[in-house]
Amino acid sequence: MFGYLATIIAAIDMGVSPGTAALIASLQPIVTAALAGIVLSEKVVFKQWVGLCLGFIGVAVTVVGGLNDSPLLAYALALLSMVCIVVATFVAKARPSKVTLLPSLTIQCLITSVLFMPLAYFNGGIVPEISLNFAYAVAWFVLFSTLGAYGLYWQILSKSSATRVSSLIYLTPPVTTLWAWIMFGEAITVPAILGLGISAVGVYLTLVKIKDKKVTTTHPCSLTK
Repeated sequence: MFGYLATIIAAIDMGVSPGTAALIASLQPIVTAALAGIVLSEKVVFKQWVGLCLGFIGVAVTVVGGLNDSPLLAYALALLSMVCIVVATFVAKARPSKVTLLPSLTIQCLITSVLFMPLAYFNGGIVPEISLNFAYAVAWFVLFSTLGAYGLYWQILSKSSATRVSSLIYLTPPVTTLWAWIMFGEAITVPAILGLGISAVGVYLTLVKIKDKKVTTTHPCSLTK
């Protein structure tokens, strides 16, 4: 959690556009699928690979035009944020914890807060400016980002494959575009609509269930009859 947030915030602060950061983050499903067979022995079928590629194309279409002249380090930090989520996904899937969701999130948030304190101290101070807007922002992050995003991600991951769960990240940029239109009145562009459609098809293909083939064997005793 700390690795992802610290690196992605630093990348955006150094000039990487949010759209480009989302595009780099959307590499996670493909990287996860590529390594799932080695790390988790998960099978990724051809239809899912097609879905993963379509999902990435959909994200690219949504955030087209986001590249700028930010330093290479900024893009490296954005890439590192994606790696943090991939590693966390594999750890959570390979070594599932007996700790339930809410205590687990509490521990993660506590450790993340401690690690962020030195950064906050050198960047404006640890004590924030208390205001109604600050309280609103904290409530928003607690309900949607922590319980909603992280909480649901780990919960679904415990019941499904890493590849299928990661593919849902493809929907983040287009859904964010729609949400920005609802909340802030930002215009929805044709690439955003097209990207949403492509991403939706990609995610649908990736979520396909892999049917296990039943192998029928003949009992040795039956050969003597």
